[in-house]
Amino acid sequence: MALGAPEAIIIVIFGILVFGADKIPKL
Repeated sequence: MALGAPEAIIIVIFGILVFGADKIPKL
């Protein structure tokens, strides 16, 4: 991945905020 670990974590957190912590999609 071109993104660094810190950036990837931020993207994951941002995704959780978008979908909602109580509505995490199953991967």
